[in-house]
Amino acid sequence: MTNINELNLSNSCSFKPLTKDDVGYILGICERTVETWIREGQISSPVSIGKRVYWHPAKFFQWLSERLLQDEAVTRATPLPGPSGAAAVAAKESARGRKASGSAARRIEKIKARALSAVSASA
Repeated sequence: MTNINELNLSNSCSFKPLTKDDVGYILGICERTVETWIREGQISSPVSIGKRVYWHPAKFFQWLSERLLQDEAVTRATPLPGPSGAAAVAAKESARGRKASGSAARRIEKIKARALSAVSASA
């Protein structure tokens, strides 16, 4: 499987722009939530082409990486009440009904792999 970092996204290379459905799949949310997040400014702005909107994959993943690393920095700087360290993260993720996922870098790699499989499947 090709790593998304190994893809050449230069102008001479073709790529598939990300749709709302792709972005929803990558983030694990429905298309309607993507639309809401766009309206609320919680997600990077797409480009309109006709009646549809698209994200350039490199720009979207750059935004996502910065956002996840920013959230991790805030989480590390703000001590949580109760259990500390990995136990706190596991408790927080468990309360959300998710498995603790580790560092932001690992989350980014998982999301990139998921996105690559989504783009490959739709191509």
